[in-house]
Amino acid sequence: PLPAISGTGPDDVWIAASPGTVLHWNGDGLETLHVDQYATLNAILAAAPGKVFVAGSDGLLFSLDEGGLTFSQFDTGTLQDLNRLSYSPQSGQLAVGGLQTYNVGPFMAFPKITSPQEGKTFAFDKLSWGYHQADAWADQHFLILSTDDGFPFWYLVVDGETTEVALPPVSQEIGAYLYPDGPKRMNITSSLAPDFDIDNYTLSDFSIFGKVSWAVDLVSFE
Repeated sequence: PLPAISGTGPDDVWIAASPGTVLHWNGDGLETLHVDQYATLNAILAAAPGKVFVAGSDGLLFSLDEGGLTFSQFDTGTLQDLNRLSYSPQSGQLAVGGLQTYNVGPFMAFPKITSPQEGKTFAFDKLSWGYHQADAWADQHFLILSTDDGFPFWYLVVDGETTEVALPPVSQEIGAYLYPDGPKRMNITSSLAPDFDIDNYTLSDFSIFGKVSWAVDLVSFE
C-alpha cells in the first residue's frame, strides 16, 4: 500500500510505502529508501527540497538526513499512531498529529569544523567552524579538545555568533610543546538555548533541560 504522497514539484515527489519504505521520484527515476523494516508508515511531508518527514505507527517519526539517502528517527515519547504532519517555515516547528499533537523543533543547524581538519596536523593556532543549512542557529558553542581516548585537555565556551577562536601561543611562549602526543580530537556541541548569557552562565546552562535542540560535530587530527 501507498498511504501518503507529498512533493515540492514534479521532480521531487515522496511516497510513503509500507512496511518501512519511502519512494522518491527525482524526475529521472524512482529511488527506494529504507526507513525501518518494521515501521507502518502513515504520513509523509516534503516541506522543502531535502526536508522530508515521515510519521507512522507506535509514535514513529523520521526526518531525511543531509545527503538525502537515509532517515533518522526522533524520540516522540509516545506509542500513539501518528498520521498527520504540518510544518511551519516561519517558526521551524513540525506539528505531528495522531490521537494527540506534538510540536517538534525548530531543528538545529549542524556545525561543521573547518580547523583543525580531519586527519591533518594541527598548528594549534585557531579553532573554526561553519554551519550546514537548517532552521535555527546556535546560542552557544561548547568545544572540547581531547586525546583520542577521550581525555580532555582544553574546554572552550563561546556565544552562538562566534565561528572562530584564536588559541594563545602557549608553546611558543614557554618554548616547549605542551599538548598530548598522538592523535587528538575536537568536539563541538552547538545548542539552541535562548536564555544563555555568555557573560553570566553556570554549569546548569549546559544541561539538556535548558536547550531547545542541539547538534554536534567531531574531527580527529594530529
